[in-house]
Amino acid sequence: FPSHDKWHRSMDGNPRFYFSSNSRSFYRSSDGYQWNNSNNQGILYLSNNGNLGIGISNPKAGIHVNSLKVSSISLNTDDVNWSKCAVSHLKTADFDIGDLLFLTRNSADTTTVGLSDERMRIMSSGFIGIGITNPTANLHIHNQNVMLRLTDNSNLNGLSLYKNLNSYLINNEDTNLIIGSGTFNERPAIRIDQSNNLNIVTGK
Repeated sequence: FPSHDKWHRSMDGNPRFYFSSNSRSFYRSSDGYQWNNSNNQGILYLSNNGNLGIGISNPKAGIHVNSLKVSSISLNTDDVNWSKCAVSHLKTADFDIGDLLFLTRNSADTTTVGLSDERMRIMSSGFIGIGITNPTANLHIHNQNVMLRLTDNSNLNGLSLYKNLNSYLINNEDTNLIIGSGTFNERPAIRIDQSNNLNIVTGK
């Protein structure tokens, strides 16, 4: 390698730009552009069709990240060398089958988010887990005090579903709570009004 930053032609015949300060190189080939690390291994690729590959020389998408077990994209809004949010693909089987992980870390420090900071997972089966890494339903929420809250655009009030160690609670902060199946006017239901009065509704 040359002793200073310059263009030179390597053994494969492709022109390269060599950075003497960190022993990295950049070159143009018939397929696109490539950045090499100090060991002359490709780490970043830009194909002629505009696809960007990280760890893969023939990217098949606009951004294509490849790694042996976990491929992650970190998301930053500040100009720092650590990240508190990331999206990862975790390989779980052959043929690149895997789960999609959403990671966030709520700590006021310079620690980068990791797999232990998983908040939500979409499995290859389509099951979605919040607070659990092996969901067993279309939507599986796991916490000491599970809560699911449903609201509309009219206000912040709505329906909340709670579960703690000893009991279940359905709380409606807006109007009457109706429990049943189908349309209210067509199916039996239980109605609880805002005064906690219980009514059994059998139809029209």
